[in-house]
Amino acid sequence: MLKPIPLHHTESSVLLVEEGSDPTAVARSKDQAHWRGAINLLASILGTGLLSMPWACKSTGLVIFVVGSILAAGACHTTACFLVRTVKFLASQNGGEDATYGRLASHVYGPNGERAIQYGLVVQQVGACVGYIVVIGDVFAPIMRHYLGMGHSETTIRNIFVWFFMFPLTVGTKNLASLQFASAAAVFAICLFSLAVIVNYAYVLFDPTERRHELMREYYPESRSLDGPFLLPSHLLALIRAIPLICFAYDMHFNAVPIHEDMKVDILPPFSPVQVFSSASFISFSTSLVVTVLTGITGYATFLNETQPDILINFSVKGTYIAPIMNVVRASYGIGLALAFPVLVWELRQVVFVLTSTPDPVPSLRFWSVTTFIFLLTSLLVLTVSDVTTVFGLVGSTVTPTLDYIMPSLLYLHSGCAAKYDDTRRAKIILGCGLLLVPTGLGIWIFERLR
Repeated sequence: MLKPIPLHHTESSVLLVEEGSDPTAVARSKDQAHWRGAINLLASILGTGLLSMPWACKSTGLVIFVVGSILAAGACHTTACFLVRTVKFLASQNGGEDATYGRLASHVYGPNGERAIQYGLVVQQVGACVGYIVVIGDVFAPIMRHYLGMGHSETTIRNIFVWFFMFPLTVGTKNLASLQFASAAAVFAICLFSLAVIVNYAYVLFDPTERRHELMREYYPESRSLDGPFLLPSHLLALIRAIPLICFAYDMHFNAVPIHEDMKVDILPPFSPVQVFSSASFISFSTSLVVTVLTGITGYATFLNETQPDILINFSVKGTYIAPIMNVVRASYGIGLALAFPVLVWELRQVVFVLTSTPDPVPSLRFWSVTTFIFLLTSLLVLTVSDVTTVFGLVGSTVTPTLDYIMPSLLYLHSGCAAKYDDTRRAKIILGCGLLLVPTGLGIWIFERLR
């Protein structure tokens, strides 16, 4: 038997609870879903974008980097909640829920809306795959030259890992459940790397001048530019080109709705799945913000003006006190990325299957051909990329603002959900920021490439 329980929150004035149910068991189930969702969201947020945060901090200055990171993380948390609220609102209107970002757009804007989201996701995932491969080359090439004496180019070493390790692992992955260990390993490796950067800076503080010169001498023997750290950017162009990188660091909206769908199965009345998701999202983005800001500040404060777009490049594989430790961290990080790469390909492959109306179950030939094409495409695109800021800057200037700021706000407003929650003003502000970021960031990115 069900009886109404009045609640004092915006999701609903009345929820139902089953008489005789164990309140402790219900609360425990909710807590398990809450922390599972928080971990899954955190795994979706943290990625290779972290490596460019020290360079972004150098470009923006300490003050704007911290403020910009807080605003970006807060905006992404807000728009993720927009998506989940819109799902619930449309479900109450139509009696069913759309379980993916694309189908949610289809419900509001029709088939064209869904296709726009799917194509945007293709660009985003291809960019992420290219970024992963670039970073894997940055990780393993110096180690293999130092320890194995390999004289091959970085491109050759990168292709060895891509085709002899990552490709077999990817084609052997048929479902997302089998990738949970890989995702956890990647998050652990990223956090380990961040911790190493922070601890290294703490040690550098004991002898800032000599230690910084020792850290720089091996990789930049001609370098004398150790000015900083600066509170504000040196020029406007540096500031604008770094903003897309900060936005990209908190990208995860492709997974927001599926994670909510997974959580709500274990959330029973009187608890609201939307409220629980909002709490999990806040914890995940707050944790990501702390990791990102600390890594950015300490990495920049260690290498100052010589901070590279990929902070791993700054750490020499020999000749410094931290080289042996960082080599272990570097290898762990690279292996974690290689294990997580099938997750990116799996998400991209699923979008391609939707766009090409591939039947379920997917034929083996189609599975192999799409996977091979993705690897060939990303391997070729990597040849055109000089560093991670090239791809992260492009994706962060175009797809990330569109999928993270513009579309969630439009769906929230157009569905009528924003009016229900009296949240129209905030949605319009985030929408305006997204619309401003795209032409500004893209224009600067094109100018940089032409120059």
